[in-house]
Amino acid sequence: MANDNMTQQEQRMVRSPMSDTSRDREPVRRARTPVETGWLIMREKDEHATCRQVRRLSWSGRLWLVAKVARDTWTLAGNFWYDFVRVWKYSSAIWTGNSQAKLAALVTMAAHGIEKGLSLPAPRPGFGRELIELLLCRLERYLVLFGPDRVTRAAVDALRAYRDFHAGRGISDPALETRLARLECVCDSAEKDRGLKLGGVAVIRREQFLEDARIDLTRFFASRHSVREFSDHPVNIGDIEAAVRLAMYTPSCCNRQAARVWLVQERDRIQGVLTIQEGARGFKEQVPMVLVVTADLACFQSAGERYQAWIDGGLFAMSLVWALHSRGLVSCMLNWSKRKEKDRELRAYLGIPQSENIVVLIAVGHPPPTWRVAVSARRPLCEVLRVDEGRDGA
Repeated sequence: MANDNMTQQEQRMVRSPMSDTSRDREPVRRARTPVETGWLIMREKDEHATCRQVRRLSWSGRLWLVAKVARDTWTLAGNFWYDFVRVWKYSSAIWTGNSQAKLAALVTMAAHGIEKGLSLPAPRPGFGRELIELLLCRLERYLVLFGPDRVTRAAVDALRAYRDFHAGRGISDPALETRLARLECVCDSAEKDRGLKLGGVAVIRREQFLEDARIDLTRFFASRHSVREFSDHPVNIGDIEAAVRLAMYTPSCCNRQAARVWLVQERDRIQGVLTIQEGARGFKEQVPMVLVVTADLACFQSAGERYQAWIDGGLFAMSLVWALHSRGLVSCMLNWSKRKEKDRELRAYLGIPQSENIVVLIAVGHPPPTWRVAVSARRPLCEVLRVDEGRDGA
């Protein structure tokens, strides 16, 4: 029975094929039965709610429920399998370093491990011997297969910083110095910008940090909204390049920098992308540019990093939106939590490889003279900030 406090819509939803039969219920409209499994227990509070509700169903309702749960479970399992196969194939969780992108990520990861050790308050002399050997082996293999590039130069710079740290303390490692000398010869001869330091550590002065960082960003953050109205003024590619360059300062797992940006600017292509995305109804015709943020699975190397592409890609996307905001551009982040069929459709449309996770789409443009935005009230701070008080959890 529908509760008197329920809205008319809720009452209609409860009087569905899943509710017990009654003589005076409304005729069932097959085209409009928005009943979800959760409705079985929304009026109940205890742990036996589901069992009692199911017993009240007619046999047809029980069959409907079983079919729905089976269908939804199969759909969920299929989408998990879709993601699993791509992680299995394109990351280094199984097939370690069997492509240039994968091996480059492994070299960067090892080099960054050395940099982190050198950036500690008091690095221990002789630290990271096994990591140094691993980096040298990966680096030598990379140079044989793919030749020198910025990846190898950054790794060599990290090795130089490690050597110099120990040399400053009167510690020498002849074997390391010999192998490093060979690597320097190969990498330095091929690198155009030899004077640019790509790896190692840098010293930051507190005074300079505070001078650069003490900027009141309250108005900047508060003035950014999801905007669904755009002017006809075209977006300058230079602004996008500047915003992406700023977003590249986003921290990433072991500096592997997995984020990628796909830019769509032709009107017909934009409409095609937004039609596939399905979340821009009512304003997609106004959108002058779309950015698609992806993350390369080749940058990740273990089962524990199976979700890291979404994390690093999401961090990059938010930095990119703030950077666009700083350039006077408005934006609207368009969700890409899609089933595998939609994911494949957008990949085929834009040529995005299976090795990249599609993280989010961003509509970008110049603002009109005036526009409306959703109020989108924020939660109270006490609901978001949780302070550890030193007590064990229940």
